[in-house]
Amino acid sequence: MIRKNQPLELVGLGSLVTFGNRWGFQIIHETPGTIHVILRENASGRPVSFRIVLQNGQEKREIEVEQSVSAGYSFDGIEYYLEKDDGDSVYLRQSVVTYKFNHAISKEVEIMPFAGPNIVVNSHFESEDPYAFLWFEDEPLEVQVPVEINNGDILLSYHKNIYGEILNEPYRADTKVTVQFQAGTTKFTKDVEMRKRSVSYRLTIKNNRTGKPKEIFGKWIEISPTGEYEIREIK
Repeated sequence: MIRKNQPLELVGLGSLVTFGNRWGFQIIHETPGTIHVILRENASGRPVSFRIVLQNGQEKREIEVEQSVSAGYSFDGIEYYLEKDDGDSVYLRQSVVTYKFNHAISKEVEIMPFAGPNIVVNSHFESEDPYAFLWFEDEPLEVQVPVEINNGDILLSYHKNIYGEILNEPYRADTKVTVQFQAGTTKFTKDVEMRKRSVSYRLTIKNNRTGKPKEIFGKWIEISPTGEYEIREIK
């Protein structure tokens, strides 16, 4: 913050931009004698207004701009598809957890390979559209999400996730394996294979007042263990 309660000013050609997460506008002065006013949709929940003051020497002219509250949107459909950079990518999380044992005799120990920091299924929607998730804050929207990509085909879940919500769910937290440890001091660690899945989506919504459709584009991202792991001894 460098100024407070000061008018926005533009001398000559250029543009003025103001925006929040629910309302904003842009005033463009590209050529002398002509201005363009672009309003972002008013999702603030209240009417807004502002005044544009034009000055040329001693001559002044004022223009009042008023904008009513958006009527909001209702869900029409969601479509998933694969862009060039979409799909599954696999990487290895090394040394997620380290185990140290000191046994007088050889012993079997149960280990949970998918227990540890952030070994969860993380999924979320993201979009560059600043209004992508505003319209369903009061009444959460539930949609199916991708569960598998098979030869370019996207298979969807039976359950539904809340659009815009970030989920962290356990992954096979109760899975156990038995490892034979030799007598003496031994040190082991585990590596877990992870998968990042990226799928593009097109959300279609309809204006509650006009019925006009609107499209929101973005990505659905899921980061999850693949089910592969390795428990190895540290020498």
